[in-house]
Amino acid sequence: MRNVVSLLAVVMVLFGFTTDARLPVSARTAIQRDTAASEAVLAQARKALGGEKRLASIRSIHARGQRRTRMPGLEETLEADFEFGLSPFERYVLRENVAWPSSVDISGFDGTRLIRDGWSTSADGPQLTIGRIKPDVERRVLRLRRNQAMRLALALLLPSGTAGFQYGTPMPVTSPDGDANSIEVTRPEDFAATLFLDAVTHRPLLMKHVDDSTPQSTGIASIGLEEYRTVDQVLLPHRLMFQTSRNATTQWDVKAYWFNDSGAFARLTRR
Repeated sequence: MRNVVSLLAVVMVLFGFTTDARLPVSARTAIQRDTAASEAVLAQARKALGGEKRLASIRSIHARGQRRTRMPGLEETLEADFEFGLSPFERYVLRENVAWPSSVDISGFDGTRLIRDGWSTSADGPQLTIGRIKPDVERRVLRLRRNQAMRLALALLLPSGTAGFQYGTPMPVTSPDGDANSIEVTRPEDFAATLFLDAVTHRPLLMKHVDDSTPQSTGIASIGLEEYRTVDQVLLPHRLMFQTSRNATTQWDVKAYWFNDSGAFARLTRR
């Protein structure tokens, strides 16, 4: 298995990921696009993941597993069981059963409605209260949740241009751990990311994007994609490594994926 973290460090140095991707799409210079080249690389990647037809048949993707988060300066690892449902680009719900403090946290969106809920599951532990937020803050959080959902959809399903994604010209990246093709990806709603596809297996290796984990965040965050296994004719990463610009890391170990579960969203938001 290639060292995703090492490859990320190399490509960040080579291409200086501190420029265009920090700015909203409307404020950036036009990304160079070679449609034929990008479609050829993406077609190889989609074929490796299961094929255009199989990927297009997925109306929603669902997963459950365990989350481990490490924060700079803290020795403890924060753990939770998670489940998410994603219907690009209509709904996204992430439900986490947090080990300590014992609680349930639900976040996401349904259309233009922000989803925020949570409660304590321990009678003698700290009580969790989800309060109202100002309209401008709600709009910002909704945009954040949408961007999170789009990054997941891009990493797992490589949606075609008909989904609103625009793909830039592939750029070769070389490192001691292997070669990759990097592609700039945008959508009109100020979404921007850079996707790295393994030059040999054509699988998505990692993604970099502006760190939007907090309103105060600056710099570049990343998502590493590892431990691919086939689920119902679709090749999916069973370990996702999220790293913020402040070196907080979250690891998702996926225990199960499934598709097109119409009842999952109601279950995920149920108290």
